[in-house]
Amino acid sequence: MAKFLSASATTYHLEHLLQDTTEQLIIVTPTLKLNERVQELLAHRDSAQAATHILYQKNHLQPTEMQWLNTLTHLRTSFCKNLQAQCYLNASEAIITSLQLHTIGQEQHNEMGVVIHRDTDTELYQETHDEVQRLLSISEAVRITIEVLSSTNKDFAIDTIKPDNNSFKPKVLEQPKASKNTVAQQSNKVDDKAKAPDTQQPTDKLKDKEKNKEKEPTTATPTTTPDKLTTAKLAKSLGLKTPELKSKLMELGYLEEINGEMVLSEAGRKTGGESRKGRFGEFCVWDAKMQI
Repeated sequence: MAKFLSASATTYHLEHLLQDTTEQLIIVTPTLKLNERVQELLAHRDSAQAATHILYQKNHLQPTEMQWLNTLTHLRTSFCKNLQAQCYLNASEAIITSLQLHTIGQEQHNEMGVVIHRDTDTELYQETHDEVQRLLSISEAVRITIEVLSSTNKDFAIDTIKPDNNSFKPKVLEQPKASKNTVAQQSNKVDDKAKAPDTQQPTDKLKDKEKNKEKEPTTATPTTTPDKLTTAKLAKSLGLKTPELKSKLMELGYLEEINGEMVLSEAGRKTGGESRKGRFGEFCVWDAKMQI
């Protein structure tokens, strides 16, 4: 029987599907875009020699991401026109959800989905499987590449222009000749300037500026360490991955799954855990000094 998935439950099941299964996985997504967490999961699958096939419509990869994607030997990509479906399917289950590939492992949005198991929902799973196969049949297998252009001297060659004897030459207007009296007055002004003492002393001014800078007090901005951390940030501080920390918290009884969603237990509250309501729903925070 198909099971409804909330936003956190969808993320949990998708990370399990990408990380803990070695069956061939087909990802149907309108936009091909990655984040660091998805790259970790895809690299883990590739190292385990697990085949992955991504079916997409729009390519939003950065050049470095394209180069990295080509290093995965067990990953294939196909282009499908007018694709808007979002589905993750392997030989045993299928997840149909609004959660896009590049948002896995990030801050939760208002998402939902359903998981269909082949053993308990054979007919529904088969219909989903057949539709994914139909999309694959009308898609075109592509290999995402990026061409790096090498600059040569020819690319930056500058055309040299030879002077033309017939080219236009501007006329130089002759200045009127100054009278002897005018020349004498100008020479007197020059002599007066030469005789005037130089009252500006730039070196002394620089020294005064340096002294003033030394007298100015410097204020250091104090750094504050947060008392509470989210599950993802706590996992990073402990050197763990978010799913690993969640599994440990469930084993210790600090988290419990209710209706497919991970919620804070009473034991978790006693350790300093708190359930807070954010922009995209409820989430848990923990003591920043918590040790697992």
